[in-house]
Amino acid sequence: MKNKSILKEMTSFQIIGVGVSYLIYISLVIIGIYMFSWIGRGINNHLLKETVQFIVFLLILYLCSKFISKVLNKITGGVLPKE
Repeated sequence: MKNKSILKEMTSFQIIGVGVSYLIYISLVIIGIYMFSWIGRGINNHLLKETVQFIVFLLILYLCSKFISKVLNKITGGVLPKE
């Protein structure tokens, strides 16, 4: 495994917490994309519609990434996330 040394620094509860955090992260991204896909529906121009939906997608990923970084840092005591 590539990150075996990082896993050795964490307790089993921290590893489980990281796994659950990633599952929540994936769920939030999927729910966010599904919930905010309506933003581009009212736009008739196909290129503009796709651009708006892409920007919304990037915004959702950015916000969720910031959230998971803070959560992982708190759960692991600074071991994760590695830059």
